Amino acid sequence: MAYAEAVNRDHLAAAILALGAIALLALAWWYAEPSTLDLVAALHAVGAIVVASLHGALAVGVLRGAAAPRWIAMGLAFFWALFGLVAAPSSAHDAVRAGIVLLHAPLPLLLARPDPTHPRTSLSLMLAGGAVVPALLLGAATAHLTATLAIAGGLAVIGVCGLARERTWGLLLVGGAGLAFLAPTPAVSASCAAPHASLIGLMLVAVAAPFAAPIARWLRG
Repeated sequence: MAYAEAVNRDHLAAAILALGAIALLALAWWYAEPSTLDLVAALHAVGAIVVASLHGALAVGVLRGAAAPRWIAMGLAFFWALFGLVAAPSSAHDAVRAGIVLLHAPLPLLLARPDPTHPRTSLSLMLAGGAVVPALLLGAATAHLTATLAIAGGLAVIGVCGLARERTWGLLLVGGAGLAFLAPTPAVSASCAAPHASLIGLMLVAVAAPFAAPIARWLRG
């Protein structure tokens, strides 16, 4: 009975992630409306499409019962909740984003349950899920200024894939991406994106925090 309940919850969570992907694609289409399309809007549309693809991949992983996508999806839901607290709707686009925030709210309740994943890894995956979405969005939004953050966002995704397989290189990639966001190019530093880049950099570096004790022991020899 417990197994059947977990499967049903995973199916519902996967449906929510799929709806989130559809909503993000709708947002991308809205950004790409010919009457208002410019380079910045096009880059925002690309970012929404990339994040929609991430939602789709997580939906498939959750549907298959894999543990890592569940933890990443919970972190993603926490990001959208934080986003909802700091970004009050002021336009039609923001209203759509507010809908996306509310859509993801049930995910932690649906997906949280014990599994064989090491607690350090599960916490790190949640932190990664909360950091990789803003990294991808800001990387796309600043691509007209520099490709550095877009590349760093891509490396963060690859790193999360490695972390899901409990590979050390995955943690290093995510941390390296965080350092790239903490030390952006002069063009980004001079723009209004600079504070966001610093915050995202801290979020990415924090992915390694659950492994601080093992790293310290390794450094001590």
